[in-house]
Amino acid sequence: MPSSFGRVTYEMMEAAFPAARRGTGERPDWMEPFARTIDAAKKYVVSSTLDRVDWNAELVRGGSRDGSSAAQAGVG
Repeated sequence: MPSSFGRVTYEMMEAAFPAARRGTGERPDWMEPFARTIDAAKKYVVSSTLDRVDWNAELVRGGSRDGSSAAQAGVG
């Protein structure tokens, strides 16, 4: 199931759940199922300031400056 994020939430989630941290002991074991799920999920990032995204994400131009949202863009 795809998820949509604004820039700030996307950047926080990407920093907290990169695949490279799996099994490194950097996060509690109970967090691993969610980390695997969010890592694999398709993500849509609504932003007018980002130039690119990765982490299985697609950039949707827009944001609060012009009143657009993921729903208006047909995402999610």
